[in-house]
Amino acid sequence: MTLDQDIELLARQPVFVDFSLEQLRLIAFGSQKHRYNKGSELFRDGQSADCGYLIIHGEIQVFLTKNNSSSLAGIFARGDLLGELAMLTANRRAGTAVVTADCEVLRITRAIVRRILEEYPELAALLHDRISSSVSSFSNRLEPVRKRFEAIDASDKNNAS
Repeated sequence: MTLDQDIELLARQPVFVDFSLEQLRLIAFGSQKHRYNKGSELFRDGQSADCGYLIIHGEIQVFLTKNNSSSLAGIFARGDLLGELAMLTANRRAGTAVVTADCEVLRITRAIVRRILEEYPELAALLHDRISSSVSSFSNRLEPVRKRFEAIDASDKNNAS
């Protein structure tokens, strides 16, 4: 993929909607491309997070684990951005991402995003609002998974009695 195609994918991300072409070019140029084969783990639950991943092609499934039970939280493909919160703040991964079709990702580090925010401070507030909205949306999508875990917990407790 070319730099212009990477910029096009970045421009589609709600988190980057207010970024100029020049700012998107800086992100694309400063990020690294990585290829992963089917079956590889992109990241693991609880792992320290320092970047987001923009899927250029392929497919990744994210699983949440609780009490030794794993549940599919989402399926992500071309143009999807995983781990966007890690581009701004230190945190831990809240799931395990497994490559389900050979893929290529653009790894966008916190360092590159911070550099751009330092050069363009007006973007900081806009970016904060975008990520807050995205995290809220993701949390809402996880509600059915939470309910499944609660049902499993209740079943385990009933079986233990």
